Amino acid sequence: MGTRQLVLWTALAASLAAQEGAPGYKWVGLQAGSLSPDTQTNLKASPFFGLQGGLLFDEKRYGLSFQALVASPKSDLAPGKSLSQSEFSATLLTGLSGDAASRFWPYIGLGLGAVSIPQIDAVTGLQKTLKAGTAHLSLGFHHRPGLGLVWGLEGRYLFTFANADLKEFQGAAVVGYAWGGRAAAPRSEPERAPTKVEPPPVVAPPPPPAPLPVVSTVPAPRPLASPAPPPQAPQPVAKPVPQAPVARPLASPPPPAAPVTAPPPPVTVVVAPP
Repeated sequence: MGTRQLVLWTALAASLAAQEGAPGYKWVGLQAGSLSPDTQTNLKASPFFGLQGGLLFDEKRYGLSFQALVASPKSDLAPGKSLSQSEFSATLLTGLSGDAASRFWPYIGLGLGAVSIPQIDAVTGLQKTLKAGTAHLSLGFHHRPGLGLVWGLEGRYLFTFANADLKEFQGAAVVGYAWGGRAAAPRSEPERAPTKVEPPPVVAPPPPPAPLPVVSTVPAPRPLASPAPPPQAPQPVAKPVPQAPVARPLASPPPPAAPVTAPPPPVTVVVAPP
């Protein structure tokens, strides 16, 4: 029954978280911690070791974590006996500040799991194993210093469904390798306090020099241009007076013809010889 509940609740948590965005960085790592003593099972406090892995959603405040651990607790009711305790769990993580891609990410978690716890009967000293479903509440943080390294601390309060009085506290540290997602934001340098700068001594400025005389040059007046002559009135155009037609004299009769005279007779000159 406990294993079936673990599978169902893990699938539900994964489907709800997957709706929040694309996966950011993922990690796997080794964890080590300590289990608190348990009066219900007569077990002493003991160390545990295990594996842890998970993924966070980029630019969101949610993630999933899975872990498996084993421990070898001891009991005064079974001195020298080798006991074994194991646990498997899944946790839904919710960031307390910033998004999941930041370098330092504190979170709280709520998860379900299954546990196998040895029990020693106080009367008979017989050993039996209790297998039950569990629920837990966790508080921790992740830190990514760079180069794929991730480490964190986590405290967890756990109780079983089979026996409400069976409670357990766990404290664990995890160191692992992270990949994917956005790069962690660079570490911001603390702001330095501004250094106090003493103001320079106030020196009275020298008196201003006497103002120079202002010499203004007035340009010579330009000669006035003679006014343009007024336009002449148009001369009257004399119209020609029409003349009366001159009466031409009638043609005179031709003069009388001259009388025809006969040419003179030829003269003969005789020259005597010397």
